[in-house]
Amino acid sequence: TVIISIPEELLFRGWLAPWMGNLSKLGYVGGAVGSAFIGMVYHFYVYATQPEALIVVFLAFFIQGLAALKTGRLSTTIGTHLGNNLFSIMRHLI
Repeated sequence: TVIISIPEELLFRGWLAPWMGNLSKLGYVGGAVGSAFIGMVYHFYVYATQPEALIVVFLAFFIQGLAALKTGRLSTTIGTHLGNNLFSIMRHLI
């Protein structure tokens, strides 16, 4: 669960967000919105994320997308995603 953060970040923020940003008239904001939406749908189908939690997933993906596109770095988004997944695992174990 924790390690999946890295390929997800590479896919959604490293490839998909810049690609969608190049296609969008809104630039990096459009890339962040598009990749956040696709990431939200992905989490719904792959992880069976509860529908009410999907807004949080979308917002997190959007903010991380903006950060990655604005800075050109994935290290921060990978770190926050790893931390979030680790926290989620620990919360369920307690």
